[in-house]
Formats: sequence, structure tokens, C-alpha cells
Amino acid sequence: MVQYKSRVVRLRQGDLEVHEAGEGTPLVLLHGAFTDHTIWNDLVTRMVVLGYRCVVPDLPLGSHRQPMPQHADLSPSGLADLVADLITALELAPATIISNDTATAVMQLVLTRHPTVTGAAVLTSGDAYEHFLPPVFASLKVLPYVPGGLQMLGRVMRHPRLGRQRWAFGRLSTTGMSTEQAERWSAGLTTNPGVRRDVRSMIRGFHRRHTLGAAALFGTVGAPVRIVWGRDDQVFPVRLAARLARDLPHADLHVLDHGWTYLQLDAAQELSALVHSFVGTGHGRRSPQPALDT
Repeated sequence: MVQYKSRVVRLRQGDLEVHEAGEGTPLVLLHGAFTDHTIWNDLVTRMVVLGYRCVVPDLPLGSHRQPMPQHADLSPSGLADLVADLITALELAPATIISNDTATAVMQLVLTRHPTVTGAAVLTSGDAYEHFLPPVFASLKVLPYVPGGLQMLGRVMRHPRLGRQRWAFGRLSTTGMSTEQAERWSAGLTTNPGVRRDVRSMIRGFHRRHTLGAAALFGTVGAPVRIVWGRDDQVFPVRLAARLARDLPHADLHVLDHGWTYLQLDAAQELSALVHSFVGTGHGRRSPQPALDT
């Protein structure tokens, strides 16, 4: 079980809980919607052994415990600004950042809006291009407008048997949520009106114009990027990864034969090896080299 040291970091957008483990080369790990830092536990355990300091914030994406101020900007661009401000506050720039799911969309905006905060990035399966939101989760867009809709979502998440159904979160992971994860990740939605307010703001901001706008600026990205995707991802088809690898100037692509969206749960060993080979050997540093042919 990974042992974190936790603290609250005060930003202009609000307070964030940040959790750290290990010593050595810093890595910033960003989770997606309706999860928190604990989704990274298996990967963090492996990276700590390899000599890394893992910095894992709880982003205001639905499973956070500390609501943001009422007027905080939780649009995709606002979240990108928040990530950039956090990295600056922690004095980690230029940082190596690993993202998943919703955070992979946010990272595309960080790369294009805040180029100086990122030294290297590992983008794992997540939203990109027209898939923001992906079609299988398009119904989430209506929940902020349905009375009790977000509490209902929390109740679904709270019961792993329901959460593992393909119409819910069962498409995201081959292993599924544990009972502990289900309870933890659903708590804010079911009990905290401030968290539900944040989620309304977040969901209302989900739109492909943000990811397509970032994609139009990919040619300006100087940081090396490693893209890691599940070949059989049920939510984000692997063709999105191929497009990212083609359009980002200094990118390479690795497709895993097993694991869906939550690769940090389904394929932590393979993912840790790919992060280490990218960062630990110096490949994950800014370079004028062209993208690798994938």
C-alpha cells in the first residue's frame, strides 16, 4: 500500500489536496473525471521503487473532497490554467506530466496554452479531437439539468456491480472498481452539494471545440510526448492515439495489447516500464528531433 504525504495547496482558483510519495525525479500524475489520486496507486508504487517522486493532486473533477469556490473556472481551459498554476506553485516546471481520461484532454490544453510548464508528457487513453465527450458518455451532458441527476450518478458509482455495467463505468477498465474505490469516488457526489456544483460546471464545459482548438496548435508543441493507449479501449478508439502521434511534432506511440482506458489499473507494470524508459533514460526531454514513425 503506497504511503502518501498529503497537503493542501492554495491556488487562485481554490484549494487542492496534493499527495506525494517517493524521492527522486518528480512526476505529476493527473487523473480523469470521477476518480481521484488513488487510481494511480499501483503505478505510483512501481515508480517509487524505480526512484521517482510522484506528485498526485486531487483535481476538481467529481471525486474531490474540497469544493472549489463558487465562481471557479472549471471549463477545460480553466482546468488547464489550474494545472499550470499548480505546477508553478510546486516549483516543478518544466514538469514531466502523466495524464489519463479527462486529464488527457486537459493536458492537450496545457501543452498548447502553457508550453513552459511541461518538460515532457505521457498521454494515456483519454479524450481527444471529436471525442470530448466520447459518444458512449454523451448522456452525462444532461445530468446537470436533471434534478437529482448527479446524486443518482453517485449512487450508481457507489455500487460496484452497477458501476461495472457497460452503460456505466464498465467500459473503462478490464478489472473494474473495487468496493473501496466505488465508495471513495462517489462520496462527493452523494453527500457534498459543493462538489455537485463543481461537477455541473465541469460537465457543462465538456465540448469538442476545446480539444479541436488544442489540436490546431499541436504544431507549436516543443515538449516530447509519449502516447500510451489500449488497443481494445472501449471508449477512446486507438485511432485517436494514432492521430495524436501524427499531429504532435515530438511524439511516439505505444499500444498495449491488453487494458482499456484505465491503463494504470489494467496494465500498471507495462505503463511503468514505458514511463521509465521515456523519462529515466532521457528520452522524455525537449528535443528538436522529429516524431518517431509509428
